[in-house]
Parts: sequence; C-alpha cells; structure tokens
Amino acid sequence: MIKTTPRLCLYNANVITMNPMFPKASWVVLDKGKILAVGNGDPPRKSVNGINCEGRTIVPGFNDAHCHVLSSSARMLSVDCSSSKVKSIEDIKNELKKYSERVKPQDWIRAVGYDEFYLKEGRHPERSDLDQAVSDNPVKLTHRSGHAV
Repeated sequence: MIKTTPRLCLYNANVITMNPMFPKASWVVLDKGKILAVGNGDPPRKSVNGINCEGRTIVPGFNDAHCHVLSSSARMLSVDCSSSKVKSIEDIKNELKKYSERVKPQDWIRAVGYDEFYLKEGRHPERSDLDQAVSDNPVKLTHRSGHAV
C-alpha cells in the first residue's frame, strides 16, 4: 500500500513492467523519480497529479543510447572491410570476391567500414577496383564514418 501522497499517477496506460510475473499493468505511481506501485484496474486515488495516457505505452528505465538500429543491423549483414579485417584495397577486393560466391549475380553486395587512412594504398577504393573484384554484382562500399559511399 502507498503510505505517502505520491506526486504522479500515470493511468489508462500500457505499462510494460519488465517483471515476468506481472508483465503488464494499466497504471503506475511515481514519486521523486521512483516507481512506488503498479497495478491494473482503478488507479489509487491519493495521487496529487494524474495523467491519462490514453492507452500509450510506458517502458521503465528506457535510455536512448543513440543506437542506429537499422544501420547496425545492416552492418552485421555486410562484408566487413574494417581496418581490423583489411589492410589494402586488394584485401577489400578479395573479401568482396569471396562474398560474391555466396550470392546470385545482380544481387547487391553491401560492404562497410573501410578507412583509406589504414589502407596500404592510402586512397579510397574506386569503381574500377570494385568492378575488378565483382563484375556481376553491384557493390555499395560504405566508409567507416558512414558519411561516404
């Protein structure tokens, strides 16, 4: 039971509790940044302020770590051309060639992570380099920064 008068009650909500024994609730009571209670049905009447969430979802402790989920997922499905994997444009070409053997002709090949600073040649790979490696597949080679292709 709540012993103090809490500052805020969020009700009419889809509260995800993260507790496997009680995964969802319809209200949550908060005070000074702490969750005091969660429940279903009618919210406690002692709350000073109440906000009708109109069915919106509440997730406790969610912190945005500024993760680009889609690009992170795409990176995991791409050819790794990072400096820990390749040391030259020739290495990039070899990695692309190996990968092309696993896909159909005309399928796109995505490769990520190269950095010309760490390549033996000290330059960006050019289209002719990529064409030498795989002539039957279009290639998208993305720089380590994600700001150049």
